[in-house]
Amino acid sequence: MVVCQTHADCPDGEYCVNGECAPPLVTVIVCNSDQDCPDGEYCVNGECTPPLVTVIVCNSDQDCPDGEYCINGECTPDKLPGVLGKLPLDIE
Repeated sequence: MVVCQTHADCPDGEYCVNGECAPPLVTVIVCNSDQDCPDGEYCVNGECTPPLVTVIVCNSDQDCPDGEYCINGECTPDKLPGVLGKLPLDIE
């Protein structure tokens, strides 16, 4: 354990946390392509990152992919939010 007052007191790649040098809490995987990353992650600006969530903005169900519905201006797989969306009801 290395005692520190600032990050400069720590070895490269470590940070001063509560007076002790520690490794970063988040591990960054450096990459050149998606193949360098764990399954489900993508290489963005040289670092592996999880996929971004894409929100499709809509005005009606016709704006959404098959099997999704326009609810509160966003496409969603459930016809009704919450448990009711799981029921086999067609309320229109």
